[in-house]
Amino acid sequence: MLIPPGPSQSSSSGDWGIDHPRRDEVNHRLWDLSQRIEQELEKGKLTPDQARQLRQELSGIRGEERTMAKLDHGHITRAEQKALNQEENAVRRQIGRETESPWDCHHRRREKVNDRLANLSRRINRELNEGDLTRAQARQLREEDSQIRREERAMAKLDHGHITRAEQEALNQQEDALSRKIGS
Repeated sequence: MLIPPGPSQSSSSGDWGIDHPRRDEVNHRLWDLSQRIEQELEKGKLTPDQARQLRQELSGIRGEERTMAKLDHGHITRAEQKALNQEENAVRRQIGRETESPWDCHHRRREKVNDRLANLSRRINRELNEGDLTRAQARQLREEDSQIRREERAMAKLDHGHITRAEQEALNQQEDALSRKIGS
């Protein structure tokens, strides 16, 4: 059984200041989402593949939170907390959609788009850690990444969990543009 993170407990390396109130709130919400995924999986409302995808999204959010905190002596700003909360809210809504209906979020076109988005997010974090991006540049790129994610989810919601080939191509063009910005 997982124990929720709290001020006296660290889920990452000890000196990052995980007990900072904004970090504590973000991490507690991540823990709640993780617990909900496990509960829905046990009830049979989520497939193992759906649970795996949701866990990957949570892992990405955790990585972003840790990277943000690492750059600011264990703290995150209100704006960073807000961005992380928005991503957590999107995962929460996705869990709700997947457990309430046979919504197929694992359509192959969606998987390809989401895999590329996950890769772009990792690249942003890597470039930031290597010093090739400033915090402001990384924040802007993350916002663009989040916007593409929101757009993909909105498109899928309109078509029972699928996106068309034309929608995938439009999203791919946005991902390509973001990729060029990361690499420049």
